[in-house]
Parts: sequence; structure tokens; C-alpha cells
Amino acid sequence: PPAPERAVASRLEVVRVRVDSADTDLIGPARMRTLVPRIARVQAEPSEIRLRVGESYPLSRVNVVAFDTAGRRLGRLAISDRRLASPVAALMVGDSVRAKQPGEAVLTVKVPLWSQYGGRGPAPEAPVMIRVQ
Repeated sequence: PPAPERAVASRLEVVRVRVDSADTDLIGPARMRTLVPRIARVQAEPSEIRLRVGESYPLSRVNVVAFDTAGRRLGRLAISDRRLASPVAALMVGDSVRAKQPGEAVLTVKVPLWSQYGGRGPAPEAPVMIRVQ
């Protein structure tokens, strides 16, 4: 008999967010250099995505919000690193997550270029649960 299918993969991508010139909450590359040392944690919004098999969700709609050690909101990251560790239920296709089969997957978002911008230790990250029906 053929061996059971097993898929374990990890893909890291930098995804850019659309920028509105009036969006003062957005942390672009210029502000990253000064804010990275102050970032204590990040939060993904939304923290959960529900899809049906075949549906897609644009990654540009996932906001990564940075907070300092006092819990103050610093703003939304203009770019972030994203990793989908188990693409059995969902796949990253271009700038979207596509539902492949029923199940769950975790998309991890984190601060990009963490050590290059002066961050110490591991980069703050947050999970986004993807539930496929």
C-alpha cells in the first residue's frame, strides 16, 4: 500500500500592506528603525480566519499591531514576516491564504528584519488561526 500523505512545510514571506497617505498609525520602514527596540509584543487582527474549501483570504487584510512593554499601541506594521507551518488545511498562494481541505492551520506573523533594526532575542510574533470547513 502507498505511504500515507504527510505535508510539513514552512514558507516565510514579506507581505506589504497598502498604504493610505493619511494613515498615521502605519509603521513604515523609516519608523521601524526607531520603534523596533520598543516593540514588546505584536497582535494579529483578525486572530482567526474562517474559510470554506476553495476560498481565499488576502494577507493584506491581516494587520500586525505592535505594542510596547506598557501595553501602549505603537501602530500597525507596514510589512511583516508570515509563515504557514502546516499547509495541509490551507496554502499561501501569492498574497493570499487559500483553503485546501477541512481542518486547521496556524499562520504566524512577526516583526520583519528584527535583529537588523536593533531587536534583541526572538522577534515578537502572533498566531492567526485558520479554520477551514
